[in-house]
Amino acid sequence: MFWILGADSLVYALHRMGQNPVTDFFYTQLSHCEWAGFHFYDMIFPLFVFMMGISTVFSLTKIIEREGRAAAVKRVLRRGVLLFIVALIYSGGFTNPWPDMRVMGVLNRIALCYTFGGLLFIFCNWRVIIAVAVALLLGYWAMLALVPFPDVRPTPGGDAVISLKTGFKDVSQLNMASTNMIHGSYVQGVNLTDYVDMKYLPGRKYDGTYDPEGILSTLPTFVTGLLGIFTGLFLRNKSVPDTKKVVYLLAAGAASAALGWLWGMEMPVIKKIWTSSYVLVAGGYSAMLLAVFYWIVDGRPGAGRSSGLG
Repeated sequence: MFWILGADSLVYALHRMGQNPVTDFFYTQLSHCEWAGFHFYDMIFPLFVFMMGISTVFSLTKIIEREGRAAAVKRVLRRGVLLFIVALIYSGGFTNPWPDMRVMGVLNRIALCYTFGGLLFIFCNWRVIIAVAVALLLGYWAMLALVPFPDVRPTPGGDAVISLKTGFKDVSQLNMASTNMIHGSYVQGVNLTDYVDMKYLPGRKYDGTYDPEGILSTLPTFVTGLLGIFTGLFLRNKSVPDTKKVVYLLAAGAASAALGWLWGMEMPVIKKIWTSSYVLVAGGYSAMLLAVFYWIVDGRPGAGRSSGLG
């Protein structure tokens, strides 16, 4: 929130005033990767969803204990629906004529992640949640790698089109009648996720013919929230000392990020389609950041519970 609320603008201004290696570095890190790769700014959205998953554990556990599962379900559904409606209004709903209205967006995705993760937490144990998370990551990878879809490029396989950095901004640029089927593509604008948005996502799309918060890419986003739920359950485990929690979070985060980058050799780390490898990389970094702040607040000697602040 610190960077979103204006700190990034300060860095941009300093970069414009005088470019040097330091300002270049921060300017780059405070902008999203155009496609494959990972910058600091690509961390903010998944970190928010990750923290939402952690808070879900603490808030819903109290409600379930006091009022039962029915009350928890009611809260999750009410908040999810209200947030989705607010997202539609924010994206131009009720002011812009259809179809100049974005159906999917950041707030919409957060609403869906909260609803999915909250309901799963209410009704399922941690083993089922792990199984669902693994199935979503592997299932999404399998779809993108194996499911065929039409190659919509005007010149299928053309080098000039493959190297395109900005994607397609208008359906008229595409060959939607193409019968040339491909699979396993992670080219911007030419992959299964973007194709599904082109064909089936109604309304205005953020990137012209597809959306970074589209239909298929929402599925692995659920896992980012589930990683937060796993972490919340771990933090609530009173049998593990705070100092060990910090170590375990650091180790788990490093392992997740390493696995994500390793997987990225086959399935690139791409935020705009939220690849499974991106989930693991962002989730790993989120866990490590949480470990640092948890150590500062609760884990180090004299902090948190030891000082009466926990």
